[in-house]
Amino acid sequence: MTKPDTCHHIVLDSDLALQLQPAFHEDCQKGGEDVLPLLLPQLCDHKSKKQQQLQKVDHYMLLETQELYSRLQRYCGALGIDAEQDFKIAQDGQSLTVLGDFPNREALCSVLNRDLWFVDSFIWLQPNYALLAHSFEMLEFSEYYERAPRSAIAKYAHFEWADKGTLFALRFCRGEINAQVETPVNLYCV
Repeated sequence: MTKPDTCHHIVLDSDLALQLQPAFHEDCQKGGEDVLPLLLPQLCDHKSKKQQQLQKVDHYMLLETQELYSRLQRYCGALGIDAEQDFKIAQDGQSLTVLGDFPNREALCSVLNRDLWFVDSFIWLQPNYALLAHSFEMLEFSEYYERAPRSAIAKYAHFEWADKGTLFALRFCRGEINAQVETPVNLYCV
């Protein structure tokens, strides 16, 4: 008996599909468009993105972020999560999800979601950090648009998406915690 072929599908949001489609037809070059950063920015090599410190962060936002760091560090220690792990915490509706594959991932996700202050603070910080990062990208776009309008429009096509192409997460990497906002073009760190 032969095993049936497995078919894998990538489902695109209709806004994203419309944004990608013109880029393929305008250039008319095979392989001329870097599609992976637009489709799945979380899978891309962050080294190819412009990494920078997120500037002008409100003092209260920084205090809340520091408390998130402290609580996450405490939970990881209590659950015996190895400091060498690399994972992210992101919003999933009105709860949080832990992105990564490591022992006690589910336990960490459960503990975080039971901490209502942690969830509420994360959900409050998410749009604030995303909008701040977007404002800096708008400045970049404006400067780039002056030099090369068509290229700027293609590079910053994610501005048309509902979330402006921003993904806020807490990243735990080798024992350090960092709040970050990722876009298809930039990686802003707090």
